[in-house]
Amino acid sequence: MPAITLNITEDQLAALRDLQEDYAYRKARDQADPPNIYVLVNRKRRVVHPDFAGSDTRREYCDPDQDDYEILIEDLPVHLEEHYPEALAAFLSDHPDFDRESESNVEQLIGTIPRMYSVMTELVNVDAQTFLTRASAEAHLRANRHHYHEQAFVARHKAWRNPVLQSLLSMLYEVEIPEGEEAEGDIEGTV
Repeated sequence: MPAITLNITEDQLAALRDLQEDYAYRKARDQADPPNIYVLVNRKRRVVHPDFAGSDTRREYCDPDQDDYEILIEDLPVHLEEHYPEALAAFLSDHPDFDRESESNVEQLIGTIPRMYSVMTELVNVDAQTFLTRASAEAHLRANRHHYHEQAFVARHKAWRNPVLQSLLSMLYEVEIPEGEEAEGDIEGTV
C-alpha cells in the first residue's frame, strides 16, 4: 500500500482521533458495520389531507391577520376572545347550543372570521444535520436544543449508498496515528 503524508492541524488530528474512537467503541459492541454516520433527526409538523390523518395528526387553526398559524382547539377560545370578541359574541348569540368540543361547530364558527382557516398537521421526522461521530451529534443537540423539537434525536445510518463517503470513512478509520505525534505538522502513515 502506498504511504501518504498529511499536513494537519491540532483540531484535525483531534477530529480524526474522535472518529477512530467512535469506530472502535461501536466495533467493540458489535454496533459498527462500517462506515457509520450520525444524523440529527428533527421532528416537524406538516400539513396533510384529512383523509390521510393518522395517530400523530391534529387540527390547527390559522389566523394570517394575527400571524398565528398553530392555534390548537384548546387555545382557540382565548384567541377569538382576544382578537375577535364582537364576531364571537354575535356567533354565540345566534348559536346558543354551540359545542366547543364539536369539530363541525368550531369549523362553522371559524367560517365567520375572514381569512381564518384550519388545517390537519402531522408530526414527521426530518433529517436536519449529519455528523461523523455520535458524540459530536449529541453535543450539537445539547448545545442547540432550543432550535429543535423536543423529540429530536440522533440516529445512526450507514454510508453504503454513497461509495465515495464509504471509502473515505473506511480509510480514515484505518489511518495509523503514531503515539506522541505532534499535532501541528506532518503525519505519515500507511492507508
